[in-house]
Amino acid sequence: MMTEIPGWFRRAIADGHNVLEALRLQGQPFTDEEAKLATRMWANVLWVVPVDWDEELDAQRLRDGFVRLASQISRWPAPAQLLEYMPRRPERERLARPTMTPDQQLTAKREVAALAKLIKGDSRVPRTDVTEDEVQKAKDQAAAMRGSPRVED
Repeated sequence: MMTEIPGWFRRAIADGHNVLEALRLQGQPFTDEEAKLATRMWANVLWVVPVDWDEELDAQRLRDGFVRLASQISRWPAPAQLLEYMPRRPERERLARPTMTPDQQLTAKREVAALAKLIKGDSRVPRTDVTEDEVQKAKDQAAAMRGSPRVED
């Protein structure tokens, strides 16, 4: 089932048809009724093209495509020809690469090491969610149980 065609898309197709009709091309619709029918059919045919039409990205592309198409033809075109003359969509701005805090880097390194051990078949996988403070606390507790001074790396 076809989704409803938005007004911006219908207007872009109608405006483009007006450009083509002004050229008085061979094979163009003769009557106003034929021209209106052709505009509706173009909108219906192009709307179902798997483009994921978006007004912000595509309204100007449609206008530009009709102008390019009009400059290259001498006969009334088929809707598919418009697609050939439309410019590419502008590249979307890429997101900056996320930065990691030192703690996140340490956690990531531990998790990668744990995964590497799993892949190698080592069943003694260490916990990856242990902080440096927890490690030092465990060392201090072990040292206290032995009666020795604090253990430093």
